Amino acid sequence: MNKKILRIKLHQNKAHYRKEETINNKMTYPLPPYSTVIGAIHAACGYEEYRPMDISIQGRYESMDQEVYQDLVFLNSIMDDRGVLVKLDSADKLNDGYKIVAKVLKSQGNSFKKKITIDISDEEELDEYIRISNLRDVFQEENALLKEEEKEIKSKIKSLKIKQKEEEKSSDIYKVLDKEIKELNDLIKSKKKELKERKDRQYTEPISLYASLNTSIKRYEVLYGVDLVIHVRSDENTIEEIMDNVLNITSIGRSEDFVDNVEAKLVEISKEDYESKFVNSPELYSAYIDYNSIEEKMIKYTSRRKSVSSIPTRGTCYYLNKDYVIEKNKRIFNKKKVVYLSGYKMKVDENIQVDDEGYIMSFL
Repeated sequence: MNKKILRIKLHQNKAHYRKEETINNKMTYPLPPYSTVIGAIHAACGYEEYRPMDISIQGRYESMDQEVYQDLVFLNSIMDDRGVLVKLDSADKLNDGYKIVAKVLKSQGNSFKKKITIDISDEEELDEYIRISNLRDVFQEENALLKEEEKEIKSKIKSLKIKQKEEEKSSDIYKVLDKEIKELNDLIKSKKKELKERKDRQYTEPISLYASLNTSIKRYEVLYGVDLVIHVRSDENTIEEIMDNVLNITSIGRSEDFVDNVEAKLVEISKEDYESKFVNSPELYSAYIDYNSIEEKMIKYTSRRKSVSSIPTRGTCYYLNKDYVIEKNKRIFNKKKVVYLSGYKMKVDENIQVDDEGYIMSFL
C-alpha cells in the first residue's frame, strides 16, 4: 500500500516532555518523544487500537526555565503523626477527589487520634476517623477471644474423633459423633464469617476512605516558545483521518501544554537532486535523527560566524519510546535510538530525506 506523508506544524507557548527517569526535579526532552506525539494523534482521532505510523520530529524552543509545583503522594498506609489526613470520595479511585480532615503542624510529636499539634479542617470528620480507628483494637480483642474459643472447640473435636475411632462406621454412635463433629466445625466457620463480615462493615470499609497525603515542593523543566514540525507517514486512510481530526490535537506533553495548529498539509519527497549535497531544514530546526542512519555520516555544524568543516556526526543520544505491546498487564515499549542534533547540515540519502519544501525527514 502506498504511504502518504502529512506535515503538521504546531506552536506551544510552553511545554514539558518528561524524561521518565527523573522524579524529584522533572527534566524535559528538547522535543517530544515519538510515543508522546503518537499518543496525541491517536487521542485526537479517537483510535482505541494502535495505527502503524512512522514519525519524524524537529523543532526549536526560545528558552527553558524551571517551574515550581506541589507534589501530592498518597501513602500506602495511614500515618498518625505526619502528612495530611484526608477522606477520599472513593476508596478505589484516588483521582475521584478528597477533602482535607487535618494537617500536622510539626515534623514529629503529632497525633491525629490524640489531636496533638494538628490543624483541624473538619472536626466532625476527624472524630469519625478516631471512632473508626479505635475499632481496630476492639476487633483485635474479639479475634483473640475467638482464637481461644476455636482452640477449645478443636480440642473437643479431637476427643470426639478418638471416641469415633472406637466405633463401627455403621453404628448409630459413630453417626451421632460424626454429626457433632460437623456441627462444631460449622460453628467455628460461622463465628469466623460473622466476625469478618462485621469487621468489614464497621471498620475495614469505612477506614479505607481515609488516607495519608504527603506534600512536597518539586520542579519542572519547562520549554517556552516551542515550534514543532512533525511528519507522519502512514497508509492513505489513516493520513486522511488524521487530517480530519488535526484540530483535536489540543496538547502535547502535559494536558495543560496547549497547542496552536498552525498548519497541516500533505507533502511529498522532494524530487530535487540532493546527491552529495549538505542540506538543512528551513530555520535551522533541531531534530531527532535515527542513530543507525547517521552513525558513519559526516555533517556540517553552523555557527553565527561561519560553517565548520565536515566532521563526524555528534549530538545527544536518546533512547525514546515509540509504540508498545502489553505483556502480563504491563506496557513493553519499543525504544528507538536517536541523536538530537542542532545547527547542522546533513547529506541526503534513502534514510535522510527532504520534503517538497525543504524540511529534512528522518522517519522512525
